[in-house]
Amino acid sequence: VRVSARLGEGLEGLIDAIHCICGVTAFDEKTPICFTARQRRVLEQLQRVASASEATSLTNELLEGPLSV
Repeated sequence: VRVSARLGEGLEGLIDAIHCICGVTAFDEKTPICFTARQRRVLEQLQRVASASEATSLTNELLEGPLSV
């Protein structure tokens, strides 16, 4: 991939090549992704909440809960 930082050329080709190598050519940057089991569990629970306060509680757990190491 030919890139020129000085001219600002070739960046789209570089991005496309990186996506291809990483196997994410169909990646949608607006689609949410879970990186941990804790995130997945909380987001699955959010799909079933009955109230805004319950959703707030689960969101706070996701944002402020203990991190897995």
